[in-house]
Amino acid sequence: MEQLFVFILRNDVWIYILCVLGFFWYASQFLQSQKILQRAMFGLEREKGSRMRSTAVFFLILFGTILMFVLYVNTTIAPTI
Repeated sequence: MEQLFVFILRNDVWIYILCVLGFFWYASQFLQSQKILQRAMFGLEREKGSRMRSTAVFFLILFGTILMFVLYVNTTIAPTI
């Protein structure tokens, strides 16, 4: 477990950058899916919008969780290592 913490501490800036980029990408995908769902007239369009929205929400939660974990490691665990 200590190896994971050391890896996170060494690469925290890159992890932050990648997570923020991914967060912005999937936020735009979420907004795009909302527009698709607002304009959808047929079931297939609603399916596509729903699938895009659920995928975007999953990755937004994933990237948010990774960001919070890295922040936790940097503020709480790093001083003790």
